[in-house]
Formats: sequence, C-alpha cells, structure tokens
Amino acid sequence: MKKNAFRLWILITALCLAVTGFSFAQEDDGDDGEDSPALVHEHTWSEWDVIRESGCESTGLRKRECTSCGEKEQEKTPALGHEAKEWKVVHEPNCQRQGRKDAVCAQCGKKMQVNLPRTDHDYGEWEVTRKATEFSKGTRSATCRFCGTTKRADIYPWGTMAEGMENDPEAVKILQAEMADIGAYNGLVTGNYDYRTGNAVRKLEGDWGLERDGIAWPGFLRMLGLPGLAGRKAGEAVTMDPGGFKIRLEAVQTSPEKPWYAAGDKLTYEWTVTNASTRNTLKDAALYRFSGRKPARKTDKQLAREESMAMGASVTGTFTYTVTAEDAAAGIFAHGLQVRGKLSGVEYTSNTVVFVNASSEAVTGKKGWTAVPKETLTVAKTLMSEPGNGFFFTEGETIRIRTEIRNGTGKTAENVRLEDSMAGEKAPGTLEAGDVWTCDELYRISIGDAETGEIRNTARIIYTGESGEKQGEVSLNIPTGDEKKGIYVRVSPAGEPANGEYYAPGEKAEFRILIVNLSGRKTFTDLKVYDLHHSEYEVYRAVPSAAPGASAICYYSAAVTSQEAAAGSLVNRVKVTCRSPEGQLMVTESNACAVPCGTPE
Repeated sequence: MKKNAFRLWILITALCLAVTGFSFAQEDDGDDGEDSPALVHEHTWSEWDVIRESGCESTGLRKRECTSCGEKEQEKTPALGHEAKEWKVVHEPNCQRQGRKDAVCAQCGKKMQVNLPRTDHDYGEWEVTRKATEFSKGTRSATCRFCGTTKRADIYPWGTMAEGMENDPEAVKILQAEMADIGAYNGLVTGNYDYRTGNAVRKLEGDWGLERDGIAWPGFLRMLGLPGLAGRKAGEAVTMDPGGFKIRLEAVQTSPEKPWYAAGDKLTYEWTVTNASTRNTLKDAALYRFSGRKPARKTDKQLAREESMAMGASVTGTFTYTVTAEDAAAGIFAHGLQVRGKLSGVEYTSNTVVFVNASSEAVTGKKGWTAVPKETLTVAKTLMSEPGNGFFFTEGETIRIRTEIRNGTGKTAENVRLEDSMAGEKAPGTLEAGDVWTCDELYRISIGDAETGEIRNTARIIYTGESGEKQGEVSLNIPTGDEKKGIYVRVSPAGEPANGEYYAPGEKAEFRILIVNLSGRKTFTDLKVYDLHHSEYEVYRAVPSAAPGASAICYYSAAVTSQEAAAGSLVNRVKVTCRSPEGQLMVTESNACAVPCGTPE
C-alpha cells in the first residue's frame, strides 16, 4: 500500500513540474512573440606589431590589441624560404644520371642544392650502316653520346612508293596513269597507293623478273619509264645489285644526252664483265642484249663471247644500238644486257642492266629548240631595298618592290589589269605599243614572313590583245629570316635556262647554297650540308666550323627529268646540321627554291 502511494506521489510531482515549465516558457516569450537579441562586443583591432621577424627557415611572431576592451592576441608569421642569389649548374643532367645546380641564399648565406631530372638520350647524327639500293631499303643508326644506346631505322631510297607509306599523291597519279597506259592497272587514277596499285606493281615486277613485293622502288620506276620520279635521268642504267652474283656486269650509255631519240639515232654503250668467283674459271661467257626489261633467251642477241676468264678477271667492250621505227612510235623503249657462262660446268647468269629511253617520231638530229614568239605584255618585279644584315630581311623591316609592265608587242593592249599578291588589284588601263607602266609598293615584314625563310610576291596581268584576252605572270622571291636562330641557310638559282624561259629535260639547273653564322658570338662546329634533291641522308658538303659572321657558299647542279619538266618545276631544299658550343645538335632548313621547267613544243 505504501509503495503504491509513493508511486502516485512521484507521478503527481512530475506533472506539476511539466505544467509549471510550460507556463514559464510562455512568460519568457513576451507579449509580442519576438526574441530579444543578446549584446555582442566587436573588437576594434590595432595594427600588427612585429615581435620577431620571420627568417628563411624560422617563423616570426606579431601581436595586436583591441582599442575598446584591451584584449590582446598573437599569431605566428610563416618562414620566408630561401632566395637564391644565382644558380650555377655543377653537373649537367643526362640519360644516365641526375644533374645538380648550386646557389647561396641572398638573405642568410646558406648553401642550396637542387637536383636536375634525367634527360632523354642525346643521339648524335644518323650514320648509314647499310646503303639502300634502287631495289632494296637500307638501314641507319644513331648512338647516344652519354650511354651508348643505339637506335636504328630503315632507309628507303628517294622516290620509293608503297602502300602504307607517306607517298606524294601527284607522283602516285603519274605511276597509276603510266601503268594504266600499258594495261597493267585498271583502277582509278586517285593518287592513293592502295591495294590495286600494289597489285599492279607486283604483276609488273613478276613480268620483269623482279621480287614481287608490290613496292615501287626507284629502279622499278625507271624501268617503267619514269626516271623523274626516282630523281634520275633518262638513259641511266638500271642495274640489279651485282653483289650476290658470281658473274658481274656493269654498263653505261655513253651517247650524248637528248630529251628523246628518233628512228635512226645511234646509242652507244660501254660494258664490263667480271668473274667474281673465288674458286673457278669462267667458261663460255657470252654477253646478250634483250629487248624490253627481261631476258627472253630465244630472242636475245649475242653481242660478245669470251672462252675463258680467270678468277677476278674482267673484260670490257662497246656496242651500238640503232633506234628503230617501232621504238620511236612507242614513246618509250627499253632494252638490256645479261651475261651467261659456266663455272665448274654449271651455268650461271649475271645481274641484268636495263636502259629505258624516251623516243619520238620527230625528225632525227633536231637538237635544242627555239622559243615561240608570244603576243604578250611583259611584267617584271624588282626588289628596291637591301636587307639590314646584308643577307635577309627580318621582322619589322620595310621593303620597296617595283612592278613594271612593258608593252613590247608592237600593238595596243587594252583593259590591262594587275593582280598583285601584296599590292592588291590595279588597273593601268590601255598601254600603247612601247608604253611602260611602273608602280612602287611598300611592305613591312611580319613575324610570320621571317619564320618562313622566304616570301613570294606574285603579279598577274590580264589584258585584251588582238586575238582576245591574254594573261602573263611573274613572281619575286624575297629572302627572310630570324637572326636569333644563329645559322641561316638560303638556296637560290645560280643560272638561267638556255632558252631564257625554262629548263628542258636533260638540261642542268644550278643552285647557289649560302650558309651564314649570324649568332654574333657563337662558333658552330661540324657543319654538314644535305642537299635534299640529291639525298636526304648523304652529306653533300662538310664545313669544319663557322665563326661568328662567317659564311660559306657551295653549288649544286641537277639534270632536269622528264617528270620535272611535265610538272613545270624543279624544287630544291637544303638542310644543315651542326654542333653548338655546348655540344647540342642543331638543325636548320632552307627555303624551297623552285626553277621553271618545261618540254619544248
């Protein structure tokens, strides 16, 4: 009973406290139901006073005080860190080890060191380890000058085309068109070396006794009658690599060069046969001439015979071939040589040598040509300014270009209009016979002009002559460059074509190559000149060193091919490699220099 009464008393007490708390909460709310905000003090701080300055590695200390209540606070200031007075490289980094640079702190004098990360391999120049031939690739290698690591790469002879390679679309078009003409290619002339093109090349390789790899090697192109695509002249011998043959044949066409040959022309040749066997005497060695690009045996004609040739012995001779009417009508004719003989009673054959020449049904004996007089105005451009450094114009220089239109036709030219790539369009109007119209324009060299190495100013005139609308064009190449690059290279024409207009097939075009050290204070060493028309990998000229301000000039000449004549130009560029005083390999490329080419009508 007592326990129940006690429990009842606790329950009643709890209820009373709950009711009383609720009443108090209601009274605290106030009549308007809003809270009364508490008062908060906002400090008004003074400026910081520095107690201890921060050091390079140690923190500092500063304090401030509230001007209202007097409360104080302190805080640390971060360390300043070291400040290098001047960094000096103690060890240059390379591919084998890290480098190091040292300095002294400008504030506290403490010595500082920083490790420099390893670099990539510093490969030297490429060296040819196996030369490419007209029917095979070569190899080249370069070695790191620090660790000796060697990298290798394939070398494809200039002019090679194949599926998957970066081919010149225009060259591929010429190849496809030529194979289509002889019925070997039935695809579209697209400029894309696709599987159809490769199959056509493979078929012809099989027909001509070559390895069926589907690659248009330079030798293949020359056998097809496209020497220009291989960078060679017509009539040069296409020789299978004689290195693997026990009977070796060499031959050369010695007759005077001509763009084409007519029926009755006589071609002369010199040949040399060598017994390359190291064990046996060569017996019954016979030299045969075959028509086309592959020996036929049954129809081959014997030119010479040697009963016995000792090991290492050689025999030389000559023969003459007369161009037939069939050769002349074909436009391209081919024939070749091969030697057959016996070594220890077994028959062996030599490498083959093939000659491919252009032909025509024109009159025999015609040499050279005469330019056809044209009813045209002449337009000329002249650079009236000289570069400040004596070699090329740099960014910011202003040049003056003069354009001159001369009416030398003996007749009135009307509606004469000039379209200039720099000056825009101008209208001289009517020019009477003998009139000369002149215009000078100023042009400021931009940074883009300086980077290209050359700017080309082209002018085209359009006018009405006696026989209707006529056009004429002229261009001016202006040398530009950046003096900061150190080495400057420029290629320019060094002669004029015989007819005054363009270089014909077989005619030699000469180029002038100028190399100048414009660094002002650096001497460059081991300069190597690569003429890219000659070869991308073989050094054309070498210069031991070039002191500041020094210059070197060399010349390169190339015979214009029939393909270059058909394309309208021969383009030449030069690359120069050298070493800086720090040993760094530097590469500089020249402008692209083009000379006009054409085929006489």
